[in-house]
Amino acid sequence: MNASEARKLAIQNQMDKKQALELIESTSKTGGTSLMFYNLKQEAVTELMREGFKFTLHTDPINGCENIICSW
Repeated sequence: MNASEARKLAIQNQMDKKQALELIESTSKTGGTSLMFYNLKQEAVTELMREGFKFTLHTDPINGCENIICSW
């Protein structure tokens, strides 16, 4: 597998809205008010924003990796 194939496979397996909502519910039940995602589909972000969830981009200062923080 080369990098291009790995990227294509990763995009195909990103988390959808339903999976994200399951994690959000689980986190909410323990008192959490935010989650950090690294594999959320863009259409899931758009749909969740319509439902009132807020998203911010977080860049790790050590390794430069970008993650999305979802809060409610």
